[in-house]
Amino acid sequence: MDRAKAICQEFCEEVSVVSEIRNDSLTLYRTIEKLEVRLERKYFTELLNRMANAGYCCTQTETFAGSVNAKFEPATKDK
Repeated sequence: MDRAKAICQEFCEEVSVVSEIRNDSLTLYRTIEKLEVRLERKYFTELLNRMANAGYCCTQTETFAGSVNAKFEPATKDK
């Protein structure tokens, strides 16, 4: 997570970490840490590539005039 957060901080105006508990089976729970960021649109492609290389996938984006809000989480085999 530290590496991914550092990558986001290079490009983004805002970076926040959100923890989510997921139920993988009837008895197994795990915590996923997601990164939520806001950045200028011109930096999004480079951030996306760097995060993919770090093992993260983008799960949601919202675009506004000149900026992007995006969410990243660790990539899994089913993503």
